[in-house]
Amino acid sequence: MLDLLTILSEEMRNLTPSQKQVFMTKLQDGHVPDYLIQLIREAGEAARSYRPHSPDRRITNEKPQENNKGQK
Repeated sequence: MLDLLTILSEEMRNLTPSQKQVFMTKLQDGHVPDYLIQLIREAGEAARSYRPHSPDRRITNEKPQENNKGQK
């Protein structure tokens, strides 16, 4: 699932250092390029239509616990 920061970081990766500076200045001034607005909309639509493979599936940061019984 894409979020705004992912989209912005992908955009920044493709720019030269001088283009990055211009891009950041425009964003700070409140100007968001039309193509970026479209990317954000498309990402939002994709996120809303996303369905996990299993309804019981949950994404967590927890690591699965290993069964250490019998190991010494």
